[in-house]
Amino acid sequence: MDDWIVVPNWQKFQHYKHRDPPWIKNHRTLLANNAYLGLPMGARGLLHGIWLLYAEHNQELQVNDLHLLGVDRHRKEHLASLNDAGLLGFSASSVLAKTLCNSVSTKNTVAEPERDPDALLHIRELAAHVLGQRIR
Repeated sequence: MDDWIVVPNWQKFQHYKHRDPPWIKNHRTLLANNAYLGLPMGARGLLHGIWLLYAEHNQELQVNDLHLLGVDRHRKEHLASLNDAGLLGFSASSVLAKTLCNSVSTKNTVAEPERDPDALLHIRELAAHVLGQRIR
């Protein structure tokens, strides 16, 4: 897999970002994040390793680069669970990955409401009814 890794909300992890090496924040709020707490321990460890590599590689990290973290026979499953939890995303383009890293989330957490194709007609009928009663 040669996809690029996207870490959503990357800016909130920045701490002393103009120093070399850059530092990243590890927020205590993770302890109240059900998506994080629901992950297996191996996936959590992989996430923290990815954050470190992501900072080191200036937000340009490919899945193939994860070999730097060592051997993990469950890596694909962990990556899938991190993606499902909204803690990581993937992009086919490095440019897009860098753009997405500052987005709110890799997941669309708000479902698009269903649209009534006749809504405008209903609104017009209602308006005519209300206005018609006022005129009389």
